[in-house]
Amino acid sequence: QGSIGSLKKLRSLNLKSNQLVSLSPAIGNLGALRKLDLSNNTRLKTLPREICQLNVDVEIVCTGNRHLMQMVRWPLDL
Repeated sequence: QGSIGSLKKLRSLNLKSNQLVSLSPAIGNLGALRKLDLSNNTRLKTLPREICQLNVDVEIVCTGNRHLMQMVRWPLDL
């Protein structure tokens, strides 16, 4: 089926300015991801915990998301 989590080799994902309300937990399956642009999604309030499954060197851009209130903490023991 067409799930974002099935895109195992995806290196960059631009979801900028899409009026997202939520982000699929399947985002954590994108093991090759190096850049995730979530900027200017003003309705986005939280990120799924599964985002912590991404590589620690992934760049996550969240500028312009004034309602993004709850950020998950990266595990300290990676």
